[in-house]
Amino acid sequence: MSIVKHKPFYWLDIFKTEKFLSDLSADGLFLCGMNFFSGDLYFEKGEPCRKSYVIRRSPKCGGAVPRKMREDGWRSVCGNRNNYAAEHDGEVSITPSCRSYRKMISVLKFLCFYTVLFFLGYISGFVTGYTEDGIPAKGDEDYWYFWIILSVMVLITAAVVIGCIIAYIRLRKCGKVYDNILKVETDIDFTIPRENFIYTKAEEKQLRREKKLVRKFRIGWYLSPDLTEKYVEEMERKGWNFYRFGKFGIIFFFIKGSPRKIKFAVDYQNDISDEYLLSNMEAGWKLQFKSVTKVSGYIVWLKEYEGEPPQFYSDGDSMLRHARTVMITYLCIYIPCLIIYGDMLISLDFGSENFRDGFLLGAILALLIEITVMIILSVGFYLRTRKKCKGDF
Repeated sequence: MSIVKHKPFYWLDIFKTEKFLSDLSADGLFLCGMNFFSGDLYFEKGEPCRKSYVIRRSPKCGGAVPRKMREDGWRSVCGNRNNYAAEHDGEVSITPSCRSYRKMISVLKFLCFYTVLFFLGYISGFVTGYTEDGIPAKGDEDYWYFWIILSVMVLITAAVVIGCIIAYIRLRKCGKVYDNILKVETDIDFTIPRENFIYTKAEEKQLRREKKLVRKFRIGWYLSPDLTEKYVEEMERKGWNFYRFGKFGIIFFFIKGSPRKIKFAVDYQNDISDEYLLSNMEAGWKLQFKSVTKVSGYIVWLKEYEGEPPQFYSDGDSMLRHARTVMITYLCIYIPCLIIYGDMLISLDFGSENFRDGFLLGAILALLIEITVMIILSVGFYLRTRKKCKGDF
């Protein structure tokens, strides 16, 4: 009869879980099965003998251990379509790719953030739009009803917010463990490679005074990267050479020079590994920018060429998959915001002469317009890419 142990969030620190399995084997409990969704671990009793274990998520692996690991003596214990667990006699140090777990942590951090945003937005909408005349006065029919409902909502919101903050801190700590293994911290000073700062700030100011350096503000350009790529490449043809980005990626710096042919490419990567960077650099691409966030992380490359322009994505399927990723990522970000602010807008009194209501109305309308534009840009990028991949233009 097998023994069951429960580890529902075993993947938060997969290396700690693997050590746990190894310690159990020294006590005579050996892993024989696993539910990769719920985290239920099944063990068989045997003679104590310390073994090493690895548990990994590998899409379409079919539960099979990679060939290189099999050659090194690893044996499959259990698995399913996208996961496998393997064992090795004795203590063996190995760190197969755990990129999928790091990505799952990034997604959960994203959900924590937007859960907090949703609850805060909902309670704000309730308070601002409950009645036309504001908060009910004592003695009114709805006075106690309002405060009871509000108190319950505040307690629930406080519990959710505190829980999400604690979960976010825990997830961030776990994410750093994987970051150290994956070496995602590259030689990038915040967002821009150090070698991109050719001139000092004083020299840049002098170039601007001489009108040899210009700055272009392009907010939300990453939502339609194909149009941005064409814009930069057109500037290059006019003799304005791309110099660098601003710190947050909103400002484009161009220096007056000679026309040249360059390919500007925007890629989306949640985890930027050394392998990813080196493979692109060896192909002649120069790194220009890395976004701060990882869930909606984008990275920008530039390559000078002669003759036919190089392709960052080698085939139509890759281009379409890239565009789909951009669209889905930003729809997941902006649609919840659209719902939250739309609900707040509906709850406002459009006929009120109160300054606060007027200010909130203007601010929410501006946000809704901005969010709608962002959604249109990301969807438009996908539709243009799909049309291009079908050969319509």
